[in-house]
Amino acid sequence: MKSGPRADGLGDVRPRAFPRKGAWRGVAARAAKYIPGIRADMDGISMSFAGVLAYLPAAVGALAVIYALVIASALVIVSRSRPSPELRAIVDGVWPIVGGRGRPPGVRVAGGTVGDAVTFVRTIVVAEPLADSMDRAELRAVLAHESAHAAGNHTLVSMAVFGSAFLAAFCASLYALLGASANAAVALAWALALAAVAGAVSASALARRLERRADEVGALVDPMASISALGRISRAAADSPRPLREGFLRIPASIAHDPPVERALRIARAHGIPEDEALDAFRAAAGR
Repeated sequence: MKSGPRADGLGDVRPRAFPRKGAWRGVAARAAKYIPGIRADMDGISMSFAGVLAYLPAAVGALAVIYALVIASALVIVSRSRPSPELRAIVDGVWPIVGGRGRPPGVRVAGGTVGDAVTFVRTIVVAEPLADSMDRAELRAVLAHESAHAAGNHTLVSMAVFGSAFLAAFCASLYALLGASANAAVALAWALALAAVAGAVSASALARRLERRADEVGALVDPMASISALGRISRAAADSPRPLREGFLRIPASIAHDPPVERALRIARAHGIPEDEALDAFRAAAGR
């Protein structure tokens, strides 16, 4: 409640509470129209950040479960692969070129019918059919790309961005929804759902940028081999019934990656390779 003017004529100089409850009134009213179980009752649960923080352990617990599922999926893939000293020797050679520090990542080969390569923190897993389809220069280019992911700690960066976006969206949405719902459980459920969506969108947007960065750094080893390798990967993806990323790690390639031909042309432009020459190499490797 706003106080009247002071006797000294300076008026009320007390700082206003921020954010003000009224600032979220429109948000709550709109939420009431589109979200089942939410009603525009501004006299319901107190909309204070202290109240939101009381529910934060639930968000942290949900985030821990998501992380556990992702780590478990990675461990399953790694457990189904075997070490490859030959590929490890290649990684040892490209590691300094991609800016790697410390011990190079381990390299493993996964059997089966998959056709992909993926990096989990400091472990690179390459599908055996993909490795068998490439010559040594192309395989070196693929391992340089994956080594760039390891050198940039892209796995940890992605998990940190997902977690930050998840918690930020949870707090913001719960702050709005608590004032619009008389049912804290409903508000909590919707806040967790919105947080998961926000985390996934943020992580997906970041993944595309990290892939472009890995393309850029990995191509320093051999740009033409990188272009040819992208053609092989495009062919393997078309022939393979499923990608290496399984379970909770399975993400459509179109979300995290640009189309292979666009990646090849970007590398060509960055290294002054004529587009016609790059396209010929890509198509020859892709069998087109």
